[in-house]
Amino acid sequence: MPDLSKYTKRLSEHFFNSDNILLISHINPDGDAIGSQLALYYYLISNGKKVSMISPNNLQEFLRWMDGSEHINIFIRQRERCRKLIENAGLIVMLDFNQPDRLGEMEDIVTGSGATKIIIDHHLNPKGFADLEISDPTFCSTAELVHELITGINKKPFCTRPYCEAIYVGIVTDTGNFEYGPY
Repeated sequence: MPDLSKYTKRLSEHFFNSDNILLISHINPDGDAIGSQLALYYYLISNGKKVSMISPNNLQEFLRWMDGSEHINIFIRQRERCRKLIENAGLIVMLDFNQPDRLGEMEDIVTGSGATKIIIDHHLNPKGFADLEISDPTFCSTAELVHELITGINKKPFCTRPYCEAIYVGIVTDTGNFEYGPY
């Protein structure tokens, strides 16, 4: 397992010094994008943080059973509300993507925001559009990376049923039901 300590201190500082955190998944979100987003959401709200979530477009039907999915704002259906969430965010965390065009219609709004921006991802070749990029392709999914980061920050595993389900969905999605691993 890679040493994530170089990220956990900075990430912890950002999380705990931010009052208004926004979590964003990529366009056409899959189980890893939504699982990562929901897992981080549950961890942050358990620590008393104000957290909002946005998906650029609709969630696939098979992901809507997940606890918390009803709290994800859909940009293409709620443009004004989502613009306000982006404008008011002090910290924006983008999950499971590393190219700004994966934000869809939100690209210019998010990249132009004055908020601190963090990427947490497991894909190759991040584009360099965030203040902090945590991108490690040795992880099989962003959900696995999120879990390891939270464990490092928390100094022990965080475990609630919705959190664990979200992590599981992310890992199962990006491993093809455990058929393959990281890149």
